[in-house]
Amino acid sequence: LTEDLLYKLVLLQSILADHEVFLATGPHDVRTPVEPLDFVKRFKSAFPGRRQVVPPALAAGSRSMLRGTGRHGKTEAELIASSKWVHALAGKIPACFVKVTALRAKAFEPNELVDILQATLGLQRLRALCVARLVGMADPELFRSFEERE
Repeated sequence: LTEDLLYKLVLLQSILADHEVFLATGPHDVRTPVEPLDFVKRFKSAFPGRRQVVPPALAAGSRSMLRGTGRHGKTEAELIASSKWVHALAGKIPACFVKVTALRAKAFEPNELVDILQATLGLQRLRALCVARLVGMADPELFRSFEERE
């Protein structure tokens, strides 16, 4: 598990769950995140006329992380909020990564990983659970701990 992989896992399990949007608005690197204006330009270039960033199946949960986006999918507010969220997330990943990797050194409950993801990244519980499961698979030490407790 690396900071960059954690960043990508969170993006793909939340706002950028549509892999075409993820690819079109990237590259997504935690050390050099896409600037919000560049994100908007890339999105508009790849998807002319489309304003909805978040896939409809994830709309309610993921869009609530974008507080204040107005009428979701109906205006550019969602696009602008998404671009800012993607950029801000990169700044939160290093602190989250330190806490996640510290779990390797101790016996922990799976909910601790979910709690860390929620608290440090602002993810909703369901999104945090999805990311936690993928983090557990990406990191063999964390994966063993998850399997032992499930």
